[in-house]
Amino acid sequence: MEKLSGTHEGTSVALRAGGPGLRRRHVRLQPDPGRGSVMSTGDDGGEAASRPVLLVEDSDLVARSLVRMFRNTRYEPVVAESAAAAHALLARQDGGGTRFCAALVDRGLPDADGLRLAREIRGNHGLPVAVISGELAPHGEDLPWLMKPFRPHELHALLGSLDVEGLD
Repeated sequence: MEKLSGTHEGTSVALRAGGPGLRRRHVRLQPDPGRGSVMSTGDDGGEAASRPVLLVEDSDLVARSLVRMFRNTRYEPVVAESAAAAHALLARQDGGGTRFCAALVDRGLPDADGLRLAREIRGNHGLPVAVISGELAPHGEDLPWLMKPFRPHELHALLGSLDVEGLD
């Protein structure tokens, strides 16, 4: 093990332990006299604030891929594999549970029409909603639409375009 010394010893150890992902974030050291320092990390200028996004996607493979796209963002996907699972998560939200900042809904769900579910979430829960689908958006559709396959920057742009409460 390499011995580290100097006034930034803790930061050096933290950056080496945290790997490259930590190097892209702000590292804040708060001195705690007599005990050392408390380190916290954040992204692009401040607090690491997780914004839960309801992700309704029935394909495990697609859901895992989408979850990876959320890495290094301020959003945290909460996956529901069906309309029924989404309804359960939204009921918990309405009862004081996790408050979602937005929802992404797959058009093709096994237990409901994803487009209908997206409209219901927007109307009944007041969330910004977008549809993700392998199909083109129907003519005249007013919901934001992202056609699969898409790249992470397209997902991030979509989330940025939604009127997400608390978004900088």
